[in-house]
Amino acid sequence: MATNTHITASTRSSIPEQEVATTVVATLKSESALAAMLDRQRAAFLRDGPPLLTQRRSDLMKLKEAVQDRRKDFVAAINAEFGKDHL
Repeated sequence: MATNTHITASTRSSIPEQEVATTVVATLKSESALAAMLDRQRAAFLRDGPPLLTQRRSDLMKLKEAVQDRRKDFVAAINAEFGKDHL
């Protein structure tokens, strides 16, 4: 499960300095990894063009199945975040 790396002014004073530094580095690495992934996707799109409708449908079905397979994980994460059963 992903960790929340957002540090607000109100939580900053209660977090040890080393943990703040570690969180900032992790966030920057995560943002860098995301930027690299988006660059690769953009290059593939420019090289190959948009996917065919059949490929889009297939990809959406795979996404739907993955979300359904992880439904309990999503519910647990939402419940942990908001403190009660939301789904």
